[in-house]
Amino acid sequence: MKFETNSQFIEFIKSERRNQHITQSELARKCGLNQQHISLIETGKVVPSLVVAIRILAALGYIFIC
Repeated sequence: MKFETNSQFIEFIKSERRNQHITQSELARKCGLNQQHISLIETGKVVPSLVVAIRILAALGYIFIC
């Protein structure tokens, strides 16, 4: 998968989180963040660093390969 924009990444993680029936709090706990940070990312108010994006994807069951 490839994300051309932050908006694509946001929509993907929101969709995946909902499809997996995971709350923002649960996702935050799985990737070592707080719920507010996940909310800020999902609303586009914060752009996650590459490290945070990888942690979120890993928490959703995806593996990052470069």
